[in-house]
Amino acid sequence: MKMPDLPKQHKAREMDFGGWLKNYTEKHPHLLATGLETKQTTTDSIPFSVVTPQQVAFGMGAKSSKGVWIRVQGLNGEQDYIFLVNSPSMIVIRFPKIVCWIDIENFIIERDPPKRKSLTSERAAEISIRTVKL
Repeated sequence: MKMPDLPKQHKAREMDFGGWLKNYTEKHPHLLATGLETKQTTTDSIPFSVVTPQQVAFGMGAKSSKGVWIRVQGLNGEQDYIFLVNSPSMIVIRFPKIVCWIDIENFIIERDPPKRKSLTSERAAEISIRTVKL
């Protein structure tokens, strides 16, 4: 499967994480049927600001009854569009030792009001719906 082009500054790291995530979900398909926004860090914390307002709005839209449309490139015969409505929406964060699937609403609750500027891996594991040790 050919992965879409990514911004040059994170291309290799994001492709590595994307490959890991694809392999994991193929081995555990019953765990996920949702939109995923992926983030990663080389430290034990990640700034809340890495998830942009547009990404939050899109994730919340996928959880709503209005839903969101996704245009797919269709390089390998995929369908042209995906429509997510009343769907779970996750932020998947890869820390050095764990990967956490966090519901978008839980991420927002942690972020607002701004008590802290970043999410630690320890707190991410506490609020995640799934945590995988690396």
